[in-house]
Amino acid sequence: MFLASNGGGWLGDYFIHSCGFRVASARKTVNTIGFVGAAGALVLMPAAQGPKQGIAATTCTLTMAGLARGGFSVNHMDIAPRHAGVVMGVSNTAGTLAGVVGVAVTGVLLQHAGSGSSLAGCCRNKLEHQSKFTVEMARSNFGLLTLVSGEWLPARLKQSPQRT
Repeated sequence: MFLASNGGGWLGDYFIHSCGFRVASARKTVNTIGFVGAAGALVLMPAAQGPKQGIAATTCTLTMAGLARGGFSVNHMDIAPRHAGVVMGVSNTAGTLAGVVGVAVTGVLLQHAGSGSSLAGCCRNKLEHQSKFTVEMARSNFGLLTLVSGEWLPARLKQSPQRT
């Protein structure tokens, strides 16, 4: 993800400086490429015929998610340039708390199922297994649509600030 995140930043800069994109358009384009790529890789995951194909699909998913970071990880500087460190700290804390809860939930699921292989067998058929990844793909695309449309922002935040 480190290389892909940096690649996303470079791609965004390329769109701005070489292609003439506005900053917001360049970031949204990088996010779109990353989110759509990650969603597509998630759809391929259930089709994996073995561990190597599963690892390849996972790697592709995480690479594309890393690429998407190049579009939104710099938002802290846009939101509060003088307090970007504080804003970054608060957002990272929220993300870390979600990660802690996710690990705890995963532990409960594995304990309930007995092992990872039992958990994989919880799906009665391939269609049910595919549907679990399709739900995640839909969630990723919902995030993409929210980002691209910008409709979730209150009207006063959409207005450009008056500079003096």
